[in-house]
Amino acid sequence: MDAYIQKKNLDPSRIRFLFDGQRIMSDDTPEKMGIEDGDHIDCVQTQLGGAPVL
Repeated sequence: MDAYIQKKNLDPSRIRFLFDGQRIMSDDTPEKMGIEDGDHIDCVQTQLGGAPVL
């Protein structure tokens, strides 16, 4: 996760990684999450602030 954030020059406080809809925490391991070769991990960026669209 750290390598991806650095490679894409992202703000780590705004990035979330998910596997099967479950957030991956920094202390999680592939074994703990049940991640196997070929599985996909989602990366989402949170939005802070904004204004209502009228």
